[in-house]
Amino acid sequence: MLKKIQIFILPMKGLTPFTLNNQLAALWRLFHKDLTMAIKKSVRLTDPTIEALRPFSDVAGEGMNWSGSINSMAEHVSIIVNELTPELSANQWNALYCCYNGYMPHPDPKEEARLLAWHVSEGYQYDAQVTEFLGSNADAITFIEQLKGYSLAQRLCIIYKAKQFWRKGPVVDSPVEDDDEMQKL
Repeated sequence: MLKKIQIFILPMKGLTPFTLNNQLAALWRLFHKDLTMAIKKSVRLTDPTIEALRPFSDVAGEGMNWSGSINSMAEHVSIIVNELTPELSANQWNALYCCYNGYMPHPDPKEEARLLAWHVSEGYQYDAQVTEFLGSNADAITFIEQLKGYSLAQRLCIIYKAKQFWRKGPVVDSPVEDDDEMQKL
């Protein structure tokens, strides 16, 4: 979430708009280390994605606020994932993380969710870490059956969290530091 801050600038000798902009950007980064900066990206959207984004636009009438829609959808997805993700033990999560380490996801999310229990079963058989985290064969079977019983949405949330675990870290790009650019976001 973006916050507006008010800064009072005292006139200084040699202060130009360029140096002022750099100083304000440095000040912004200093006080908002924990906030992510807006990053300008060029993306290609499919027709189904465009249709899915329409309800998230805050622009009435013609036009589309693409950045606002994408950011709003991301906020909604985050809320949904947090609400629908089942409670799992630390060992169960660790087993799932192991199963998704370096994994190439299926292009169809429904198929990906359908295969979740199978991936854990295969991991239990062939990955010593997964075996260690899940414990006895009976415990592993119980967990696999538990995964099969979850809804499609719950399985997708579990997969999302496992992928999220491996994709931590900053996005490296040029942050938008120009106030005009921030207003467009």
